[in-house]
Amino acid sequence: MACILISALDEFILKTDHYDDLALIGFVFMTGAQTIQGILNEKYFTKYSEKVKNGWIVFIVAFTIVLICIAL
Repeated sequence: MACILISALDEFILKTDHYDDLALIGFVFMTGAQTIQGILNEKYFTKYSEKVKNGWIVFIVAFTIVLICIAL
């Protein structure tokens, strides 16, 4: 949320373009965190083992890091 607020403040109030990709980075990070939270709270993948869940969590973390690096 903070990334989106900083990006909006920068674009609409300060009228600069320093933080163009900050909103995208915040959105990607928030989506990854909510998906991992859903896996840990057994909202997703309820019938799978812990090994499969941990594999998905590692994949989500790695994918989030790659997307953030691409956005920078």
